[in-house]
Amino acid sequence: MQIIHPLLQTSNERPCENLRCSHLCVLGPGPKGVCKCPSGLLLAEDGLTCSNLVNSAFLLVLSPTVVTQIYLQTMHSAVGLKSWPEHLALPLPNVNEAAMLDYTLQDQTLYLADSGQSSVVLFKLKETGLVPRGQFLQLKGDTVTALALDWITLSVYWSSTKQPRLQVTSSSGEHTAVLIQDIGSLESIALHPLSGRLCFTNLAKQGEGAQVECAHMDGVKRAPVWKDAFQPTSLTFSNKGNEIYWADIGYGVIGSVRVDGTGYKEFKTGDGLTAFALSNGMLLWVTDSDTTKVWYRDDPLTKKLWFEVNTEIVSLKAYSKSSQMGSNLCSDGNGDCSHLCLALPGGRTCRCAHDHYPVNVTYCAPDQHCPAGSRPCLDGHTCFPLEKFCDGHPDCPDTSDENCKSSFHYQCVDLKGKSVKAKAPNQLPSPSFPIPADPGSTSLDNSWLVRNLEAQQCSEKHCNGNGECVETNGGISCACGLGYSGDSCQNQLTKTMQGPLIYGAIGLCAAIVVISVLAAVVKRKIANTRIANPVAKQTSMIELEKGEGCEGASPNSDFAEEVVSVD
Repeated sequence: MQIIHPLLQTSNERPCENLRCSHLCVLGPGPKGVCKCPSGLLLAEDGLTCSNLVNSAFLLVLSPTVVTQIYLQTMHSAVGLKSWPEHLALPLPNVNEAAMLDYTLQDQTLYLADSGQSSVVLFKLKETGLVPRGQFLQLKGDTVTALALDWITLSVYWSSTKQPRLQVTSSSGEHTAVLIQDIGSLESIALHPLSGRLCFTNLAKQGEGAQVECAHMDGVKRAPVWKDAFQPTSLTFSNKGNEIYWADIGYGVIGSVRVDGTGYKEFKTGDGLTAFALSNGMLLWVTDSDTTKVWYRDDPLTKKLWFEVNTEIVSLKAYSKSSQMGSNLCSDGNGDCSHLCLALPGGRTCRCAHDHYPVNVTYCAPDQHCPAGSRPCLDGHTCFPLEKFCDGHPDCPDTSDENCKSSFHYQCVDLKGKSVKAKAPNQLPSPSFPIPADPGSTSLDNSWLVRNLEAQQCSEKHCNGNGECVETNGGISCACGLGYSGDSCQNQLTKTMQGPLIYGAIGLCAAIVVISVLAAVVKRKIANTRIANPVAKQTSMIELEKGEGCEGASPNSDFAEEVVSVD
């Protein structure tokens, strides 16, 4: 029910009537008309016309429970705003406290570290919102402090409070290798897969300062490039990978230096600096005082206020097609590496998981230095029984026995180097460093190894999501789940039995109906028989006294028979 009355529509103002928006006009406070554009178009500088997206560069602005996407093309049409510019706000479902993020344009997947749940979770970025894709990594009693994505191999470089070292986990979440051990505290990582370089912040013990260090993406050739930092964060490579930028929130400056340690520059931003991003040479940063302000500098001399909001911003990242374009020797078939392919300047190296050793330059086999039925922690020395891993209770000194993964979509690589999109089945969490089969073996004697080849589980492409991809004789076959059969687990047993079950059910129902009808007929017949054969004569009291009319009844027996009177 709706009430319509002239008093409820007294205003004669029609702000949109003369605004002449090219597509859509909506009412804003005042009221005033505001032009809006459909998905895929952006509002031009005139505020009226929707135009095609010319500059694909965009920001991902992270708040504790929301990530906001803003295209940089809108920047110059509106500055000094007191609210968000044209943007897409994407709530983060089931996230307690978002801390950092990274993103791959290749499959539009967001990697998010959730400090509230000690996990790294995945989301698919769509126009209508974020679609959860599960957990990439789940820790116990630990918190991720740094995160960076290799957008070519989709391996994740990370560190945590209980595991303060630089380590990398494969795209499937199956294989983890420690690259650099002796680090005070690592709080930011930057990768440049095309040049094969990485940089990270090394915050030494309290009072000893901090520095920015760089190395090859396999951890070798490590060297400090800037030693006089205070609290460096938000490490970012230039497009060519020859310079590294960072925000020093302790000094309130944005610094940069070449990867060989020369050519240091800095730009003073003022107090309250919290985050920084770089897009095609343009600096963007966040300050936090009474309000949160986002600034930019597109020329060497001036800084400009873009917008300010009353929202906490914990991280800022810039992306564009040019920032993730190109290839290296890991691009094709994971570089033929069975575990991890790590780019180097001009090359690549294959790295085995921490509990494996290299059979040759590409293949890995389980390391047997731990007793049978046990496996090592990520420290490489301590061993615990298999049942101690992912049991919900940290046992390793570095808690790495609880580095577990849950079901998620990922990209796995078979032993021939072919990339396979996969989806893990519903199952209990498993350690992020299982013991796979020896790649050099073609024997099926180790059946438990085949079952635990989780890097290729339940491929939707090969097993329709109804089973596990297992490696047999150098190829991939399907081990179908309960209720499914066929080479690709395409046959559902309940469906193949559907016809007989239906016919059986119909037959049973028909039998019940027939029996019910027969029972009703018999009952009716008995009743009719009783009516058709009433008591032949009325029994008199004299006959009762003589015992006549009731055979076997004594003269003093109770009157128990029903006397049916017939009119």
